[in-house]
Amino acid sequence: MSGIWRVPLSSGDASEVVKGLVNWSNWVLAGRGLYYAATRDQVPLRRQEFQVQYLEFSSGHATTLFRKEVVFGGHLFMAVSPDEKWILFSEAPGWQSELMLMENFR
Repeated sequence: MSGIWRVPLSSGDASEVVKGLVNWSNWVLAGRGLYYAATRDQVPLRRQEFQVQYLEFSSGHATTLFRKEVVFGGHLFMAVSPDEKWILFSEAPGWQSELMLMENFR
């Protein structure tokens, strides 16, 4: 797993902001914070707790917005709507995925 680091332009000293990301594509920079996904291993081995979290820059406080126990698999890509009311992420339990077609949605 990897993390997100910040480097002040004045000093160049790097510090880790978020540890243990699910994937490099599972974070979104927003106006006043950072949305990201993380997992925590559970027992038995192939079960994990998947979490979507929000880190508020001003306070440095991280809040868990969503949590779900999942069978090990992929969680790739995350997007947040411009008004920050919606979060979109993919889920592929056991690395299986389905393609869904939505018609007449307008």
